[in-house]
Amino acid sequence: MEKAIDFIRPISSLGAQQPLEDISVPYRNLLAAWLIELALMLGWARKSSRHELPDLFLNSEFRRLTGVRAPVKENPAPRSFLDPDYPLEEVEAVTTQQLESVLKQRLGVISRRPVPTDLPLFQNIATIGCMLELTAAEKALLLFAVMINGFRIFQKIITPLNEPASPLRISRIVSRLSGQPEATVLEALDEKGPLVASGILSLREGMDLERAFDLMEGLSGFIFAEAMSEARLLEHFTRTPETSELELGDYRHLERDTALLVALLRRTMEEKTVGVNILFHGIPGVGKTELVKVLAAALGADLHEVAHANTPGKSVAGSERLRTYALCQRLLARRSHSLLLFDEVEDVFGQDEGFMRMLGAKPVGPSKAWINRTLEQNPVPAIWVTNDPEIDPAYLRRFDYSVCFRPPVKGIREAIARRYFEPFAPDAEWIGRIAASEAATPAQYEKAARVAGLVAGNDPAAGLRVAELVLDRSARLLGQHRPPEQAPLHTAYDLALVNADRDLERLVEGLSRSSGGSICFYGPPGTGKSAFVGHLADRLGRPLVVRRASDLLDKYVGETEKRIAAMFEEAREQDAVLLLDEADSFLADRQGASRQWEVTQVNELLTQMERFDGLFCCTTNLARHLDPASLRRFLFKVKFDYLTPPQRVEMFRRELRRLGWERSLNKDWESRLCQLDTLTPGDFAVVVRQARLLGGRVVPGQLLEELRRECDAKTGGRRPIGFVH
Repeated sequence: MEKAIDFIRPISSLGAQQPLEDISVPYRNLLAAWLIELALMLGWARKSSRHELPDLFLNSEFRRLTGVRAPVKENPAPRSFLDPDYPLEEVEAVTTQQLESVLKQRLGVISRRPVPTDLPLFQNIATIGCMLELTAAEKALLLFAVMINGFRIFQKIITPLNEPASPLRISRIVSRLSGQPEATVLEALDEKGPLVASGILSLREGMDLERAFDLMEGLSGFIFAEAMSEARLLEHFTRTPETSELELGDYRHLERDTALLVALLRRTMEEKTVGVNILFHGIPGVGKTELVKVLAAALGADLHEVAHANTPGKSVAGSERLRTYALCQRLLARRSHSLLLFDEVEDVFGQDEGFMRMLGAKPVGPSKAWINRTLEQNPVPAIWVTNDPEIDPAYLRRFDYSVCFRPPVKGIREAIARRYFEPFAPDAEWIGRIAASEAATPAQYEKAARVAGLVAGNDPAAGLRVAELVLDRSARLLGQHRPPEQAPLHTAYDLALVNADRDLERLVEGLSRSSGGSICFYGPPGTGKSAFVGHLADRLGRPLVVRRASDLLDKYVGETEKRIAAMFEEAREQDAVLLLDEADSFLADRQGASRQWEVTQVNELLTQMERFDGLFCCTTNLARHLDPASLRRFLFKVKFDYLTPPQRVEMFRRELRRLGWERSLNKDWESRLCQLDTLTPGDFAVVVRQARLLGGRVVPGQLLEELRRECDAKTGGRRPIGFVH
């Protein structure tokens, strides 16, 4: 491809263009008139010495803008302590009354030059006034603030005069310039009024006039550019998020929360209830922002998001975004069925006002009182989204409802994964494998599917390989624990093949009628304790939250207790069956504990068990070492044991058929099988996986020999590894 030099103009053509238009030119008459009026009102024309002119008349910017000249003869001879244009004898002859008379005459000339009312600034302030229902005095105050902040020449002329500013002084100035009653202008400065409450402007305490107004960032930049409609003005401060590919069904783990939120937000919008705020918090990538979009779609609401930038290429700081949020609330107030999203609010509530004052620094941005009012008086329901819930409790208590987002349980992860990877036609085994990681988030699935589509194109198999690689690299980057790959359990789960000291079917039926309880399943490894809890969750139609000791134990004192509490809280929020697998270290007898923190961990677990109103299950292989106080807190203690002789025979027959053996078995095989007293369903699962890995046709003798090896391994027996031929 030939390189094109199309980004430079010929030098010969330079200079032929019209000069850039000074944005202040259309407003110069108004600026000049205001400056002269201010000079007359504030005494800027008074002489402080008979030998010197007032500073205003020595300001070349003022003379150029207004056309004012002092009533003296010009003299080119310079004087070091005076303006070089004015000789000393002429300056002494000029009085304050003469200078004021010159200003009045010049004001009379300028006032005969009307300022066009169709200029963008006036039109935009009128539009803002209409949307915020501003009074004439409030619009006049906003105009004055924008003119001072927006025109550098205005600031340059006023700055050397060191004109002090206070609410009363500003109200008198704006009243004089606009003709509005002074009391009405003073009311417009009140922090509860729409101008300050909306975040458009506020007063800086102790500043001179040219720095008295703190305008919303970016306002001066766009308000002069072009006249905008209400819709266009709203687009400047908000954005419309893209629709989500997810549905409410993808948030089944938050079903109670979403049902409540739909009802709350619908009623809020119908009755126009004021001050409704929702907080979504949790780790990144778990679908917080997506749920806001899903809720808006379910409600048929118009979703608006507070923009991250008010001017192109420049992001807005947290405090300024909060002011933008307040303005958006006012702009949307008259629109029915609107919902406002404030995403990534980590830096909005981050500044500790008391801490800043202790350091001797003045807090930047809106005051705590202003923020509190903003959270209490918003006319449009708002959902705030953050990854970090470390927010001042003074703000937190003003949220009507909050949802803590954690990675969805496996069943939900599988459903979300199917949705994102549907173009690649994955089978159930692939979906189950990538959804095995509890730390995986919907955002990771989305990115993996996008990369797979870009790399693999229309090749489904290649797409799945790419997606799995992307997920693996993402997990490593984020430091996520990924469980080791496990082959599917090839033995069919059947309660008839579980040897327990209670009727498990009756237990399942009883739990289906109860809201919860606590159960301890104990017995040798591989007897089906954990598998039964998974079966139980499926039968109850509830998600399963699984934690192991490695997930909870932490090297720092107190952190393990926090993780235990969080485990119960997560199960409570999801209405899930909670399984603490291999719970030996947490249920051990405290009399043998040598360290205090070992005791506190057990105490925390027991305390949480007592408060938990859901279904809590523990599995352990070492029941005889458990703490008696721990065991008393379990509603049921169910022992799982080795398979009975009839169960061994039945499971042997089933697994042979699943591996392709079609003939019947003779009694000799049955008698030999019954001699394996320590056989468990887990042993069958291992042997079946071995057979599938090595391939070939499996005969009863091979299967029996491998089962014998598994039993011998438990008792320390040593036998060669491999199938018998």
